[in-house]
Amino acid sequence: MSMRRTLLVLVMVSLSVLFLMCAKKKQEEVQPGVVFQVEEMQPFTYCAIEKIGSFDQQTDAWKVFMEEVAKQAIQPGDMIGVYFSDPSVVPTDSLVWDIGAIIPDSVVIAEPLKKKSWAFTSVVTKEYQGAFSRMDSTYTELMK
Repeated sequence: MSMRRTLLVLVMVSLSVLFLMCAKKKQEEVQPGVVFQVEEMQPFTYCAIEKIGSFDQQTDAWKVFMEEVAKQAIQPGDMIGVYFSDPSVVPTDSLVWDIGAIIPDSVVIAEPLKKKSWAFTSVVTKEYQGAFSRMDSTYTELMK
């Protein structure tokens, strides 16, 4: 490859990277920060795996949950995570949380799943994408 062609390829790659960086910056300006929504909802019943400890256990907890749902022939609705502890104050090994799914009240479940009721009608929601181990930053933003 000639020197001129090499230089042209490098300039094209640099321009492409610059364009992508500008596009990403523009997207961040359109959607700044962490977005939470306050939503009104009806109380519901859900089945869950109850956990204590690091959020890093979520992958395994979801696997167990899905295996149990299939084994018990439960038709799950929306999947949910409920986090009862503030990771900025509670030690990692003491965090209390559930993962589960909304179900009709009439569904009968067995261990290790627990049937629970959600009675709160005003909730704050956030769609989180990323590693479970970094989810505490989302929780911290929520508490501000």
